[in-house]
Amino acid sequence: MTRHCLPEPENPFERAEDAEQLERVRAEMERAGVDVLFVSAPEGLYYVSGFITDWYQAQSPIIWPPTSGIAIHRDSGRTIHFETEAEETLVRFTSVSDDLRVPRDPAAEMTDFIAAELDAECSL
Repeated sequence: MTRHCLPEPENPFERAEDAEQLERVRAEMERAGVDVLFVSAPEGLYYVSGFITDWYQAQSPIIWPPTSGIAIHRDSGRTIHFETEAEETLVRFTSVSDDLRVPRDPAAEMTDFIAAELDAECSL
């Protein structure tokens, strides 16, 4: 139900500012020779998309990899936000992420899901 009853989004940045921030990240990726960057730290998610929550996987024990995050492709500038189903509504409410991908199979390993989605993107 919450997927269809969203309030107006609350993003701390204007769209133009979001684009400028993403361009700065892409410039650093170019300088460092990074093709794809996976951002999972809370401050990085906020900087790139405005996403904010009370708890982030990056704050988890080391045996739980921080698989929620945003993949940034340096050359195209495309971003893909990967998130759990439990946080899907929050992403849509607090983030400017246009491409949100959530595994619908409850048995799916998030790392496998992310790898398959990014592999499919590279095959296009």
